[in-house]
Order: sequence, then structure tokens, then C-alpha cells
Amino acid sequence: MIAVSQLKVDLYKQLSDKVLAHSAEANTEMSHTELKNLMKAQPEFDIRSFVPSISIRYSEYDVAIAELNAIVTSSQEESNYIEAQKIYVDFLSNGRTEVSPSQLQFLRNAGFQEGRLNAYPRTILYLIAGERLERTVPFADPSLEERSRKAALNRTISCYPNPVQQSSIYLVIEENENTSYDFKLSDMSGSIIYIGQLESNKVKVIDSAELSSGIYILTISDKEENIIHLDKIVVTE
Repeated sequence: MIAVSQLKVDLYKQLSDKVLAHSAEANTEMSHTELKNLMKAQPEFDIRSFVPSISIRYSEYDVAIAELNAIVTSSQEESNYIEAQKIYVDFLSNGRTEVSPSQLQFLRNAGFQEGRLNAYPRTILYLIAGERLERTVPFADPSLEERSRKAALNRTISCYPNPVQQSSIYLVIEENENTSYDFKLSDMSGSIIYIGQLESNKVKVIDSAELSSGIYILTISDKEENIIHLDKIVVTE
């Protein structure tokens, strides 16, 4: 049995309010399979599409592909998310070797499209190829676009130490105005293990003692859910 409490750090930080809070079926002693079946039954795409991430975390790649193929999508954005996850499963199952040029081009094309879920293909492209997509977000008000451009030019983002060993990680955004941002840490399976908020011009401390050794992806987004920063964090023993 896998207790729900054991999964809170890497899963329920983003799903507990959607699954555990309103589901009478949820309990603290659910098995791996029971947990996934409960999530598959939820109407929200964000929850159903996270089921394969659990299989990926346990290196059950064939199961993950079957689960991805079974997910019904209702938009191009959702289809892009599923296809990007298939590419990542293929990458992991082949021993993290290079993916095909056509798969990389798909990630680029999807990543350039608008929509919250299309941030995922951009993240996978960065994970696989180390390639960052510079995407321009259109503004209805040209003055907002100019202010956003100037803010980016005057913004400095620091994450240190990196690599980190049994100590705290310090995250700082320095800019002219005080602004709130969302950030998350994901492991190499795509599972989100830490979600939080930070204020610019203040130091955010993350305790790396709670993280297993490995590579993590740090994603920082603004209040419009635009990704402003991607970085790899290496945790050593």
C-alpha cells in the first residue's frame, strides 16, 4: 500500500484541493492503483492527465503510454500536452537518448502556441535538448507590452547554490517593482514535487534536505501564467 500522506510532497500539493477535498472515496490508505483510478474518474483534464506521471515516476513506461492513449482531449492545447508527454516517455524509456528531429520540431511548434498547457512542451524541450523558446505574448494594450519588456530587461533571477548538497536553496528575483510570482520544482519524470510563491526583492528559501539527489526543473511564472524563467537544479548526496 502507498499511503496518500507519502505522496503529498510530490503530488498532492497541486491536486489535493481537487481530489481529496471533494471526493468521498479518498482516504489516507489508498493503493497506487486505487489512487490512479480515482484520478482517472475526475472530470478535470489537469487531474486525468497527471495519471501517467505517476506511472512514469515508477518507471512504468508502457503503462504510461497506454494511459496517455486512453485520455480523451477536447482541444488542440490538451492534445499538445498529451503528445509532449508521450515524447518525454519515449525519451526516458530509451535511456535518455536524443529524440527525433520531428519530435523536437513538434515541441517547438506546440511551445510557440498560446495557452497555459502549451508551457509543458516548452518545458519538455528544455529538459530534452536544453533549448529555451523565447515566446512573445501579445498585449491588447501596447503600453503593457512595453512595460513588460522593460521589466524583463531590469529583472535578475538568481538560484544558488547550484549544485546543492544537503543545504538550503536560495531563490531571489531582483527588479524595480515588488511583484508576486509562482514557482514549482519538477523532477525528471515530470512530477511536481514543490509549489510555492515568492516576492521579488525578497529571498525565498527551499530546504533541499527534503529532495532526493537528482536533477530538478525550476519553473517561475508571472500572475498571467507566463513562464519567465526555467532552470535546472542539481541536488547531490
